Amino acid sequence: MKSIKDFNIKWDIEEISNLKWEFIEGYGVNEAFLKYSDINYKNILHNYKYFYPNPMPKFVNEVIELPIFKGWDTVLVGFTLLKPGQVLPLHYDTYDKTKNTFNLNENHSITRFVIFLEDSKDGHMFELEDTIIKKWKRSDYVSWTDKTLHGAYNLGTENRYTLQITCL
Repeated sequence: MKSIKDFNIKWDIEEISNLKWEFIEGYGVNEAFLKYSDINYKNILHNYKYFYPNPMPKFVNEVIELPIFKGWDTVLVGFTLLKPGQVLPLHYDTYDKTKNTFNLNENHSITRFVIFLEDSKDGHMFELEDTIIKKWKRSDYVSWTDKTLHGAYNLGTENRYTLQITCL
């Protein structure tokens, strides 16, 4: 895990919590989630998103100006929220909407970054391939390329916020 803390970018978690979140119900139509069709997943396999073209908090401009995001053709930004009890079990992203929007073929590489916006809380976890991450600090991030297995879990009692950056 890496961090952007040395860049001292400030954000207000209350501002983020007050965004106009869009509820994303289930992922059964996404090929990566088909194996989670058991009825037990019906009420927990959800999350909330806030993506462009919605207006972004001002600090986002500072983040996308960081050296790690320079040199990409396109940088897409959004936020994700997992409320208590919500999970996105081990899966890979298909990037269907991104590929369609930008007319990308299967050979085009996509890199995703997830920046944790608060210190982890009890029950908050992130899984990246064979590693489960339970402790992170505000400003830590993980990244992966293309169809890397990962998962996000909120088995705690407080909301879990992340900034998601997709680079083409």
